[in-house]
Amino acid sequence: MSSAPTEPDLLAAIEALNQRLDRLESKLDQVALPGLVERMDKFEAMVETLGTFSQRLPVLSEAAGHTASWAWDQAKANGVDPIAAGQQAAQLALAAAQPESMAIAQRLLAKRDTLVAVLDVLDEFDDEDLTETATAIAATRRSPAPQVGLFGALMRMGDPDVQRAVGFSLELARRIGRIVGKA
Repeated sequence: MSSAPTEPDLLAAIEALNQRLDRLESKLDQVALPGLVERMDKFEAMVETLGTFSQRLPVLSEAAGHTASWAWDQAKANGVDPIAAGQQAAQLALAAAQPESMAIAQRLLAKRDTLVAVLDVLDEFDDEDLTETATAIAATRRSPAPQVGLFGALMRMGDPDVQRAVGFSLELARRIGRIVGKA
């Protein structure tokens, strides 16, 4: 069994510890203290910022609660079920995150300038004209057009609608020809 340390032993141990601490402090002053002080200053600034944020947290929480409540009420007032809308948004986000969806999005973004040009052209038409054109194309595809020879085509040129469509087609062909000629 070891005996309890005596007072002189404790004083000697404390003195030795103080000397070591003095040497360590001296080395820190020379080597690491400036960096440590800088890090402590940054840490102090972060703690101060967190303190400020924590003081404002109740106000921010209350504002967020009021905003969420207002948005919920607005959705309900406009006939939107917020729960169903949130579920649909989550499903959309999951679908958009799929690799094939991301690939499509990347392709669309790569063609951004072309798509903007197409949308600019489409903006020149009203929705009714676009719908009627799409309906006409779909109807024509469903029931195949009859085969018409040169004389049949000439006979149909008496129809003003055919004249407009042929005129449009010829003008489109002329402009596309210019583009093809540049290549």
